[in-house]
Amino acid sequence: MRRRVGALRRARVRWRRTSRGALVVAALLTGGATLMACGASSPPPRHVSQIEVNWTTFFNGTTPAARRIALLQNGPAFASVITAQSKTALAKSVSVTVTKVTVTTPTSATVRYTLRLSGTPLFTGQIGTAVKQNGTWKVSIASFCPLLALEQLTPPACSSG
Repeated sequence: MRRRVGALRRARVRWRRTSRGALVVAALLTGGATLMACGASSPPPRHVSQIEVNWTTFFNGTTPAARRIALLQNGPAFASVITAQSKTALAKSVSVTVTKVTVTTPTSATVRYTLRLSGTPLFTGQIGTAVKQNGTWKVSIASFCPLLALEQLTPPACSSG
């Protein structure tokens, strides 16, 4: 009888441990899935910072033309426009402040920014897009071409993009 009682107690303790263990494992797996889902929906911070840096570099009037071309989607198609702009005093006084970046897909992001002229806000709260092209986050032509249109410049690359 004692053997039976002892065996029953040991079996009950094993069952409790197993049940608790199963509950802990289930909770961890469920929590892990939730954490993984949360992580998948938010972009790595480096993407956001890369977009901010690339946008501010592109719109910095003192950035060399070659670097600006590299930071624009299909940049080589705009090489002549960017090179010509980089020689003007007006273009050298342009800058941008990025206020918010929202990565929407693995290859695109929405960028909220303020365009400045000699430090003075010119266009506040503008919304543009960044695209990831060849592994680099770039200013999209959808964002750049409307700004060129304000200067009454319409390169062929704007109509083909």
